[in-house]
Amino acid sequence: MKIITWNCNGAFRKKYDFLNNFDWDIAVIQECENPAENKEFQKIMERCDSLKYFQWIGENKNKGLAVFSRSFPIEIDKRFSKVSSEFCNYGDSSHELRYFLPLKINGFTIIGCWCHTGDDYIFRYIGQLWKYLLLNSDLIDSNTIFVGDFNANKIWDYEHAWWSFSTVNKILNQKGLYSYYHLNTKEDFGKEKQPTFFLHRDKEKSYHIDYVYGNPDFLKEITILKIPKNDEKVLSDHLPIYCELNK
Repeated sequence: MKIITWNCNGAFRKKYDFLNNFDWDIAVIQECENPAENKEFQKIMERCDSLKYFQWIGENKNKGLAVFSRSFPIEIDKRFSKVSSEFCNYGDSSHELRYFLPLKINGFTIIGCWCHTGDDYIFRYIGQLWKYLLLNSDLIDSNTIFVGDFNANKIWDYEHAWWSFSTVNKILNQKGLYSYYHLNTKEDFGKEKQPTFFLHRDKEKSYHIDYVYGNPDFLKEITILKIPKNDEKVLSDHLPIYCELNK
């Protein structure tokens, strides 16, 4: 199974051709418009089989989290849909976690991620994933894959408390899930040579914040895809990650 994850920086309907240059089965796309509510997107899906099957979540129809399957229907794994509980509440506020899209795919549960601020500033970004892991801890096993934009890196651990990136990484490791990029490169967290994100599209402000976590036994190949120089200004401030599993 071949997976691509990409924060497309909006308007995926105008950019999907780039991903079709690659052989993929599942595409996890952050900042994607809702295909069901966009007439231009619907016309594309009528002629493009690779976008035929999808799931989408979001509150803004122009910018949410989508997962596309090229060959087979995908269904939400409702077991992993805990995004609100007493644990997510404090004071007079109640916050649902944003955004996690758990799907049953080919024997796996693939959880598409776009770690968001939402309306919860205190537990923003990596704090959202930290809460999600604790809420769904009893369900996570070796057939679970976390894929997407975590909006986090070890270099920002000091900005948080117990929900730092390093804490999330430790929790995932305890479940037998590891960052495929780091397994492949042997690089230390916080010292990645290959960034996935360029703040304001500035190459001097580059960070590694997109990840694929899974069972090490399933990893066949992982690479960060380079966007052609002529397109890098118009496509996205993120680079796609391509991952092939041997199962």
